[in-house]
Amino acid sequence: MKLQFTSAITLLLLSTGSVSALTDAEREAALKVAKAGAVDSYVQCGKEINNPVVFETETMDLNADGVEEVMVTASHKNGGTGCFSHLGMTKTLMIRNRKGEWIENLGFGAQGINALPDRSNGYQDLEIDSAGDCRPVWRHNATEYHIYKQCQRSKLVIASSWKAGGSQPKRLEDSLGWDGDELYVHNGSGMYVNKGAGTIRYAAPKASIAGTVKEDTVLFRGEFKNAPGLEARGTVSGIAFVFKKGCEPAPYQVVGTYDASTVTMKGAAPRRAKDSCAILETTKNSPHSVLKFEAPPDY
Repeated sequence: MKLQFTSAITLLLLSTGSVSALTDAEREAALKVAKAGAVDSYVQCGKEINNPVVFETETMDLNADGVEEVMVTASHKNGGTGCFSHLGMTKTLMIRNRKGEWIENLGFGAQGINALPDRSNGYQDLEIDSAGDCRPVWRHNATEYHIYKQCQRSKLVIASSWKAGGSQPKRLEDSLGWDGDELYVHNGSGMYVNKGAGTIRYAAPKASIAGTVKEDTVLFRGEFKNAPGLEARGTVSGIAFVFKKGCEPAPYQVVGTYDASTVTMKGAAPRRAKDSCAILETTKNSPHSVLKFEAPPDY
């Protein structure tokens, strides 16, 4: 998907002076740096699953200095999500520094990157279209693009890391925009999966359990860890809870994995007495011993 500019932004760019179009050699140089960096892990993953990764490049002038930046889009040659997020692609923005070196920015799944009128340190803010109702905004912090506004419950809020000075994220999860909630489905209930916070909460409990759990009730608390360099798969571990009306939540340990559209965890779950809150045993035969969360088809 092409980087989208509004007509007003296009006129603004044209009015600032002519843009020096990159040569084919310069585009290839930017792509080469991207391939040698974080994007290489996607290339290797594509080889592992026998679905090669291909690249597209497009140029734009985000800081109106007459020198173009390069957006690199990586996706599978034969389609599918595979090594990527549920969007099936990742976008990396290449910007040249004063020494003429290409530097990686962004680097995560997105359907599109929309340039906004607001600027920071000369660069336009970028709106990330990740196929949800809420679109995070990234802003330049004088060094690179960093998440500025994140999505929480489908609303934009200033990212906590930006409040701390817009510094380089300390965790890979933060650089992927993991500060916000993603909507998943679990056994007919809507769930908020927040990989950065390491929590899974009920967003819309199904009718049969609405008297037991409420919106925002935490079902899982733990940690998501990426497979090296990949945003779309990794491991997850922590504590899940079994609920019974009138009883305190019963905790138990779970471990599992996640990929582009699912989170699956397993663990021996508590089994309570039918007429009390007493826990009789923990068993892998419990309906709670396997927890599966799936992104909606159109998410």
